[in-house]
Amino acid sequence: MKFLFSWLKEFIELSVPPETLAARLTLAGLEVAGATRVDGDWLFEAEVTPNRPDCLSHLGIARETAAALGRPFRFPRWLAREMKLPRGTTKETFPVTVEDPEDCRRYVGIVIEGVRVAASPKELTERLTRIGVRPVNNVVDVTNYCLMEMGQPLHAFDLESLAGGQIRVRRARAGEPLVAIDETRLALSPGTLVIADRERAVALAGIMGGLETQITPKTRRVLVESACFAPALIRRGTRATRIFSDSSYRFERGVDLEMVGLAAIRAARMIADLAGGTVRLPVTDVGEKETLRPRIGLRPRRAQELLGARISPGQQRRILEHLGCQVKRTGRGLSVLPPSWRRDLNIPEDLYEELARLLGYERCPSTLPPVPRRAVAGSIADPWVAREARIKGHLVAAGAQEILTYSLLSPAQVSRCRAPGAVKLRNPLSAEQACLRPTLLCGCLEALSLNLRRKTASAVRFFELGQIFFPSGDGGVAEKKALGILVAGVPEPAWGRRPEPWGVFHLKGVLEYLWDQLGLAEVSEVVGPGPDFLSASCISFRWNAAKLAEGGSVHPGILKGMDLPPEFSAAYAEVDLERLAAWPEQVERIKPLPKVAPVLRDIALVVPEEVTHSQLREEIRRNGTPLLENTLLFDLYAGDPLPAGKKSLAFRLSFSSGDRTLTEGEVGQACQKIVQGLEKEFQATLRR
Repeated sequence: MKFLFSWLKEFIELSVPPETLAARLTLAGLEVAGATRVDGDWLFEAEVTPNRPDCLSHLGIARETAAALGRPFRFPRWLAREMKLPRGTTKETFPVTVEDPEDCRRYVGIVIEGVRVAASPKELTERLTRIGVRPVNNVVDVTNYCLMEMGQPLHAFDLESLAGGQIRVRRARAGEPLVAIDETRLALSPGTLVIADRERAVALAGIMGGLETQITPKTRRVLVESACFAPALIRRGTRATRIFSDSSYRFERGVDLEMVGLAAIRAARMIADLAGGTVRLPVTDVGEKETLRPRIGLRPRRAQELLGARISPGQQRRILEHLGCQVKRTGRGLSVLPPSWRRDLNIPEDLYEELARLLGYERCPSTLPPVPRRAVAGSIADPWVAREARIKGHLVAAGAQEILTYSLLSPAQVSRCRAPGAVKLRNPLSAEQACLRPTLLCGCLEALSLNLRRKTASAVRFFELGQIFFPSGDGGVAEKKALGILVAGVPEPAWGRRPEPWGVFHLKGVLEYLWDQLGLAEVSEVVGPGPDFLSASCISFRWNAAKLAEGGSVHPGILKGMDLPPEFSAAYAEVDLERLAAWPEQVERIKPLPKVAPVLRDIALVVPEEVTHSQLREEIRRNGTPLLENTLLFDLYAGDPLPAGKKSLAFRLSFSSGDRTLTEGEVGQACQKIVQGLEKEFQATLRR
């Protein structure tokens, strides 16, 4: 929102320099850029948050300035004059019909006759130009001027071009045509709100007028429109038509219902003065006239407790009155009625926030709020929060970095990641946020691409905990908590070690470390087909007969689409955290050092290629109990002199009894039992 210092001074006495004013408003929570000198005036630009549409005008900025400086806000003489209407010049009002009061809470129409459309006076055009509004003619410029002055969007129709001399506020018919002022040809959808005459739609309500009813040099009779439209309908209309305007920007956030009539009268008087017309009265005013506002009970002592600052009840009352609130004393504190333009003030906490903002956050010390002792004694922390923290800690210890990505994706991102079943939003905020993520891989790959482009790393280990979404059986949307882990790239070469691309085996190492730290000793692995975003061979990790996770190499087509070299490798796994949450809590116990050293034996097995390491390891554990303490795979080989279809896996077995030295016979018998079991189950043979 751009505003001028000279325009602001029409509403409030300002003796502070423009630079000081910008700093004070910024401290009060309104982000204002530094003042810029423009043709003898000062131009400011403020960043207005979506909950403060009342600051999207010079009138609103003046109110905020008065509150921030602790000075009274004054209505200009012209505004006081507009509040009093003269007697009517006709007996009938202009016919306006609102089909659904929920779509349009108030509609004001004023007819001005005998106008002469021409260029606007220099003072008016200069003000509009300085804040970035292009002058058009004296009628249109007045509607834009009042918009920037009072925050109420207005529109002017050429009354002669309205068929039947009437206005209807209704929903568009399917495929109904409309040509906007910017010459965009539209085929409207039924959910779009329009302004229509007796025959056709003539404007997009709250967004943009139509070309056929615009003000031209031939216009002699003007209808000024001022209304309060439903914000959700305007948002839906802008998304459907892809047309955005200053008016829609304000209607989407909500306008002051009580400003609708005042702004229309102000614009009508200005048009009559500048274009030489006559205002036809009485004014058409359809719908609600006042806003229903909640009375909020405020306890001054509670405000001091929450803010941690000494602020007297009298000071609290003065701050709220500067904001435009009506404040009364009650037996328990203060009763506050917010002004009509502050739609964001509904509960006591909203008022406490306003007190802190205008008092100055620097005067609110960083202290913990008082908590009753009984509340502390009865509180129970969420155990899953602690488990998530443990999981993150173990992954960080394994060398991974946590990332946080958006849960909303573009269709292109979903397609690029080959993630089927993505849920599409009916009314997305933008085309880049039109789908809910069906997998965490999309965000991990975006983070990978960003790091590689910026050359921050040649290899990454990423993990993310977050929600994923998928269609449910009843036609709705289901979600669950997941953990995504991505390892990719080639690490920087280290002294005395050749760089090795990170892939599936490194991913398995991270997962196995996680299982071990969480106490999941019985996780099995099954190789088979997986999701489309992984290569044909996928590893499924199972625990208690339920699939806990699945992972494998990222599909080469995905990496190729990211413009990565053919030799680049990446592996990804996704863990079902809701199933992982079912594991029993492990109590870490301190174990004494062994009294005797373990006995080590190495065995090399020749097995068919389809036999996996996890299958062999499980069989070794089963047959080696109770003396077998640990199993470690240290070699994998395939090729000459082994037969085709065979491979060799070498394991180091550690045997121990815990309190005595094992004999050679005991170790030999245990090894023989293990080898016999492997020969029987997998046709394994010892490699000599």
